Amino acid sequence: MRKWRFIFCAALCLCLAACGNGSPYRTIRRLTRLPDYYTLSAALQDHCVVFDGIQLLQGMHEWNTFLRLVSRGEPAHIRLAHAGDRLYGRERTCAVVDLAYDGTMFAVSGETSAAPRYPYLNHYDRMLPDGRVADYYILTNKADATLQGLDSLMASSLPRKEDMEVTQYRVFVNHIT
Repeated sequence: MRKWRFIFCAALCLCLAACGNGSPYRTIRRLTRLPDYYTLSAALQDHCVVFDGIQLLQGMHEWNTFLRLVSRGEPAHIRLAHAGDRLYGRERTCAVVDLAYDGTMFAVSGETSAAPRYPYLNHYDRMLPDGRVADYYILTNKADATLQGLDSLMASSLPRKEDMEVTQYRVFVNHIT
């Protein structure tokens, strides 16, 4: 009887451990373990936040969950996939980055790059000439960075001195229809 009780308890512990700690995220494979040609269909199946250019294809729920955890100061992790023009067979491939928040800083890690760290994830909205709204989330080292300043920093070969100290990484851009 003791043996069966022990086996039952061990099996229950294994099941609970396999189910995770209530995290809304599925187990994410390390970027180094992804296939060389990570396809658009694989990114969609893996529940990445998937973009085609500046249009969000999938992942708004995952993105909102990530933002909710960040707003509470809890660690969070999400994978972003950007559909590219390269083909693998008949499938489009994706560039993939992981965005992690440890409770104080954000880190972006790519397939081959080191993970730069940023203290702020700023949100901006911009009305486009055609009436649509562009939704931007940009990692930066400056809490009060303006979208206009960040845009000029990217576009100018001679940015203003005060803008030169600002670093940025555009995480999420979606043109909402």
